[in-house]
Amino acid sequence: MMILSVSNKIFFTTQILNWGSDNLRSFPWRINPNVYKAFISEFFLQRTKASQIIESYNKFIQIFPNINALLLYKGDFTDFFKKLGLIKRATFLKNAINSIRNNEKSFRDFKIADFLKLSGIGKYSAHAIICFGKNIKLPLVDSNIIRIFKRFFFLTNDNKNHKYDPIFWNLAERLLPEKNFKKYNYSLIDFGAIICKPLNPHCSICKLKENCYNFLNHINQ
Repeated sequence: MMILSVSNKIFFTTQILNWGSDNLRSFPWRINPNVYKAFISEFFLQRTKASQIIESYNKFIQIFPNINALLLYKGDFTDFFKKLGLIKRATFLKNAINSIRNNEKSFRDFKIADFLKLSGIGKYSAHAIICFGKNIKLPLVDSNIIRIFKRFFFLTNDNKNHKYDPIFWNLAERLLPEKNFKKYNYSLIDFGAIICKPLNPHCSICKLKENCYNFLNHINQ
């Protein structure tokens, strides 16, 4: 079941944007963003908190400041990911770079379909790279955003692969504002990390609480 009225939709989007105006986190890949920065950050961010990757990300960008520098390198990336765990990301990145190197299309011209063909890049990452790197309006859905949607809209489903469920992607697209969509997506990501956390969410200071199904019905999840 899902509760989505026009007023609820407007309320949700407006409050997320309002919250983001004062609470967006600052990360190096968000400063003067471009496709390359967004692309690299997605490999580092996989299953890792944003605050934990800053040092490794900065070191990587210092050595490989742009796609051309990266394409010239044919070595291993393990050292960049060793501290973060999930070493397989190094292999994913190396395979992705090989694919970009062998592609006739310029990296700057890559579209969603092109990124989806790369090792280690799923639908969320492809959308994030294009949205944040090219300033193109695209919805985002990951486990944190799904949690917000489920709590606020009383959205339930039995699909175990939530991140690819069209219910969540359709909702995300309907909620995306025509303007400020990049700020909205950043705000939604940060709201899930700071306020609507998996455990012990800060409901008392949440801007969504007056219309949140879980809060109004005293549901803790």
